[in-house]
Amino acid sequence: MSPHADWREEHRLLVEKIQYIYLSGVLSNIVLTVKNGTMSKDFKAHSLFLAMASPVLEKIIGKQQAKHSKKTIEVLGVNPQVFESFLDYIYLERVNWQSFEQACELFKLADKYRIVHLKQLCEKYIRENVNGNTACMAYEFAKTHDLIDLIESCKSVMQEKTSEVITNSFFPKIQLTTLLMILEQNMLNISEITLFKSIEFWIKEELERRGLTESQDSTEKQELYNEIMPKLCFLSMTSQEFSEGPAEKQDAFKGTDVGHTSQHINEQYFFSNA
Repeated sequence: MSPHADWREEHRLLVEKIQYIYLSGVLSNIVLTVKNGTMSKDFKAHSLFLAMASPVLEKIIGKQQAKHSKKTIEVLGVNPQVFESFLDYIYLERVNWQSFEQACELFKLADKYRIVHLKQLCEKYIRENVNGNTACMAYEFAKTHDLIDLIESCKSVMQEKTSEVITNSFFPKIQLTTLLMILEQNMLNISEITLFKSIEFWIKEELERRGLTESQDSTEKQELYNEIMPKLCFLSMTSQEFSEGPAEKQDAFKGTDVGHTSQHINEQYFFSNA
């Protein structure tokens, strides 16, 4: 833009004017301070655009004006980069999709501030990007927000691409209820020994989250094993796989049919190789 030209002349279309005042901060009358942990960023904004986009923001701005308070709104617990995408939508009606996680966080913002169309866009992106790497995250997200169709899509992916789901870095972080749901599926596309080893690793991580270790004897630890282990079948394991896997974890199967079976197979395997 020429240094002597008025920006209104340089940007003649309304959409161009809106983009200019958004990116430059010209005519802004409010500051949004977004904080998430140690991250913090200020965004210059225009109360009119915020109020037009969100009834929630309209009320917040109205209360501030009534009290003649400072023109700053604090937004806590939100990644500033995600909030920038949120403002992009408000001003420019576009979303620059960067990651699956971003879409989930953006959905939460749209839900909080009651921006229906943005919620729909986020849900569409999430649903179209459910795969072996994102199924667990998407499932827990869908459960939180009661998105029934998305829940079913996630279950289908978990059955078809179980190996990808189990080996993804998010798997050790999943909730116990998510793990139990996976184990309750009629079909899982993974070998039982691989599944068992992945569950062992999940249990180790979960115990650490609870401040326990595998070597510790505790009621909480045994209750965890009692919930998970009866969900396993072991029908396709070879006797060697069973002996070198579940049979070595007999403490985990105390008082269950699996525990008696593991002891029996382990004895058979021991004597057959004596």
